[in-house]
Amino acid sequence: RATVVHSEGRRLVRAVAPGSVDVERMDQHKKTSPLSLYAAGVGLFIVGALLGNMTFPSGAVRDIVALSAGPGWTASECSRSLEESDGFYCESEDQWTKRIEVVRKRSPDQCPKLVCQRWDSVQFYWRNFEQEWSCFEERIGDYGAMGKWVCDTNLIRRKALKTKQPCLLYSVGFNESYSFESAFHESLPECDIFAIHTDNKAPAPPSYVKHKSWNVAGKPLQSIMNDLGHEGREIDVLKVELYGGEYELFSKLFRDKFMPFRQILLKVHAVSEIGSHYTELRNLFAQLRRFGFVIAHKELYYANVLTHQYVMMRLAPNLFTEIVPDEVLGSLTL
Repeated sequence: RATVVHSEGRRLVRAVAPGSVDVERMDQHKKTSPLSLYAAGVGLFIVGALLGNMTFPSGAVRDIVALSAGPGWTASECSRSLEESDGFYCESEDQWTKRIEVVRKRSPDQCPKLVCQRWDSVQFYWRNFEQEWSCFEERIGDYGAMGKWVCDTNLIRRKALKTKQPCLLYSVGFNESYSFESAFHESLPECDIFAIHTDNKAPAPPSYVKHKSWNVAGKPLQSIMNDLGHEGREIDVLKVELYGGEYELFSKLFRDKFMPFRQILLKVHAVSEIGSHYTELRNLFAQLRRFGFVIAHKELYYANVLTHQYVMMRLAPNLFTEIVPDEVLGSLTL
């Protein structure tokens, strides 16, 4: 595990061992000397470069370099994890089995079969839809609502460098400023950033953020991707801030069976009384599960107890068909 907090307070990196949901307190790391952190970072960089046969852009000094693959592993030795994560994770058979079992054991608590625990508005979130997947987490952007946790930025970067193709961030909706997009650009300059605005009042973005207006009720997102030259591409990070419009967006994506997203930074909002919201949220998460998504992070939005921020990571589609069978899937509507 490692934790790094920059002096300006804009980036926080938290590494959690795969298969574990244990999180070290930040204050336990306050006495770590800068020299120790520097030495650890250099050591990890050298090991990563040797084991992964990786190249990095000149001048790109990373705080932490982490590889999902264990020392000396080959593609054949992590074939199952590669297959069941659509080529994203390379882990030993034993380690991967344990990680998948964590998800399966937690599935009764995620109410995929239409049986959520009904509580009042606050406890509804407390009792349902808990984190079940661990990843290398990095806090990008300002603290509070402007910042987001992002999973496995090291693997996103590695993919971009190996494929020689920029990674992609789609930021759908708008949240008062471009602080997240700016910090994301600083953390992952290898990525192209696209702000997909549904509000014409949004200000002009920075030069490194490409902008496109879009009406969720109009053209499908797939057409927007085609317009931007991303036909057939995977969106590495999809950030969604639609203030209740997320249900309409995902309803169309599910209907079209179009989910080319590696991870989704999803803020869910109540659009009605808790009884209806209970159904909408339950169905949203059940359908995401059927497309192979797991909950990698859960964060309470303190200004509104009916709003939560989730990080969803996609593994292989249909990996959890027995958890959300066809007869259940067919009954889900948003």
